[in-house]
Amino acid sequence: MAEFVIRKATMMDIDTIMAVFESARAFMASRGNGEQWVGYPPPALAERDIRSGGSYVVESGGAIEGVFYIAMGPEDLYETIFNGAWHHDGPYAALHRLASRGRVKGIAAAIFAWCSERFDYIRVDTGEKNVPMQRAFLKAGFRYCGRVRPDDGGEYWAYDWVKPDNDAKD
Repeated sequence: MAEFVIRKATMMDIDTIMAVFESARAFMASRGNGEQWVGYPPPALAERDIRSGGSYVVESGGAIEGVFYIAMGPEDLYETIFNGAWHHDGPYAALHRLASRGRVKGIAAAIFAWCSERFDYIRVDTGEKNVPMQRAFLKAGFRYCGRVRPDDGGEYWAYDWVKPDNDAKD
């Protein structure tokens, strides 16, 4: 597995971050998931993520290969879950906008490992057609919880991860 450095994103990274998102959109489209992330995220959201301090980049060999946003909840998106339930009721970190250029294997695993060292409980979601991300969640120990519905009218599959020694409801 490649060596990764995860660091906070800066405004100097914005063009590269947007290129990572473009690569991720192209990958999803090539796998029959061209509807997810059309025009998303806009540069203004990526810039807001950076200003908030929750945007991170993943470097390999000195180049930015991945990006993600993480922040402590609660989030409106995760207040209501359909056809299931969260596995824990405690404070959580919400992991969003995880993307990779697709040139280096292991980006998602590195992000999940980094997050699991810092947070006891993590919630995530992805589109129904984003099978590679669903598999990555499950491989990292996330469990399917149900569906969430963002304001855009879509419906996403929700997963969570609970640190093994955390007080969880099963």
